[in-house]
Amino acid sequence: MLPLQPTHGKPGSANFSGGQCPGDGIAFDPVTEKLWVADLCGNKVLDVAISALKATSPREETSPTETPGARAPIDITLPLSTIGMWRPLVGDLHPYCSEYWGIVRLGADQNEGIAMTCWAFTGFDNTASDVTPIKVLLLAQQDDGTLRIATDEYLPSAVTNGGGSVNVADFNGDGRDDIFLAAHNESPFVAKPSTVYLSRLDGKFEKVTLNDAVMAHDASLEWLNGKPVVLTVGFAEPPMKNPMYTYDGKGGFRVTSPYESIVAVSVTMGDFLGDGSQYVVFSDFRYGPDFGSHPV
Repeated sequence: MLPLQPTHGKPGSANFSGGQCPGDGIAFDPVTEKLWVADLCGNKVLDVAISALKATSPREETSPTETPGARAPIDITLPLSTIGMWRPLVGDLHPYCSEYWGIVRLGADQNEGIAMTCWAFTGFDNTASDVTPIKVLLLAQQDDGTLRIATDEYLPSAVTNGGGSVNVADFNGDGRDDIFLAAHNESPFVAKPSTVYLSRLDGKFEKVTLNDAVMAHDASLEWLNGKPVVLTVGFAEPPMKNPMYTYDGKGGFRVTSPYESIVAVSVTMGDFLGDGSQYVVFSDFRYGPDFGSHPV
């Protein structure tokens, strides 16, 4: 199976299809019980049955003439561990859901878990008037170190407008992780409100639906004046094209749009010149023979 190398919780970007559509990650089809990789055009470019992922090589035993324990037995069995079934799409199953993830501390003990979201893809020619609702996923640690689905245990409602990022920080200043899910969809291209899960003292979360309407192709967690902020870049119309979010201290977020004229697909911030100032950098992309020609 081709390896995927997620970066910052985003699916791998290698071109698995060899065509004009870059690869966009891995998905699980609960009906056929197959794993497959799809590109940005929705083409299945790698299709692997679950049974094909389970393989055992012969165990290498010590011969009678060798000293016992001289060579450790070799067992490269590749087990496929099933945590549970995550059905992110509300309503009818769609052919593809592009997954994004982040590490989040959960519960009273604040053990590290995983938060996942996605957006449903049914083709870039989708003309629907609304997006497919998405149920986010939380995986929590068990005493034996394995993970279990714990979404309903921690979230009052897992239904969101979908997203293309998972950003985790202590936005409300209570010492516990919060989860920021900037709304995103490209199938159809419809701007929707984002969702934030703010931590409570009991280790669970309160769901906050923001007063925005975005298609955040990228959302980057940054720090400004010692506080976490979320920078986004996307496809919505101004003033919600590339909003920036900061916690307002009252259970909500201030939404400002200092960069609404920028056209790009990714964003980051840092002291790139080494002069103590913070600079925001946007980047666009192009693929094909002149890949890399777009400026930063």
